[in-house]
Amino acid sequence: MKKIFILVLLIPLVSISQDSQNLILGLNTGMTKKEAVKEAKSNKDKYKQITLGSYYWRHYHQNNTYDANGKLQFVKLNPVGGGVYGLPESQVKLVFKDLVRLLVSQGYENDDIDTKSGDNYLEYASGETYILSHKEKGKNIYIGTPPYGKNIYLNIVIGKYEDAKEVDYSDSAL
Repeated sequence: MKKIFILVLLIPLVSISQDSQNLILGLNTGMTKKEAVKEAKSNKDKYKQITLGSYYWRHYHQNNTYDANGKLQFVKLNPVGGGVYGLPESQVKLVFKDLVRLLVSQGYENDDIDTKSGDNYLEYASGETYILSHKEKGKNIYIGTPPYGKNIYLNIVIGKYEDAKEVDYSDSAL
C-alpha cells in the first residue's frame, strides 16, 4: 500500500517536470492559471520589480497566455513606469538597448525570422517585433515596440523555445 501511495504522488511530478520550462522567477510553462496566479500573488513584490539589465520590469498575471489546455504558455513583462500609457521614445530606446545587450551577452540570438526591415536586426525601431532565442536555456523572447499615441508600449513576452523546423504542419488546412 505504501508503494502505491508513493507512486501516486510521483506521477504528477513526473508529468509536470517533462512539460515544464522555467520562464521567469517561479513561473513555468505547463502551470494552470490557478497555479500561475497563486505564484504571482504570493510573491507579488518579486513580480513588481524584476531586474533585467539596468532596468526594472513588471509582470501582471492578467497578461499571461495559456494554451488550449489551460496551461501557461507565455508571460509578458513591461518596464516599470511604462504601464498602460507606455514610455516616451527617448526612454524606450535606452531600455530597449539595455535589454538587447543583456540578451545578447547571455547568448540569445536572432531566430532567423526577420520581422524588422533594415540592415541591423537589433537596431531600435518603433512598431517592430524582435525575436531572440536561446536553445540551451529553452526560451524565446519577443520584444514588441508598438506605438501608443506619442509614447511606445514596450513589452517583452517570454515563451518556451520551439524550433520552427521541428513543427509538424501535417494538420494544416492548406
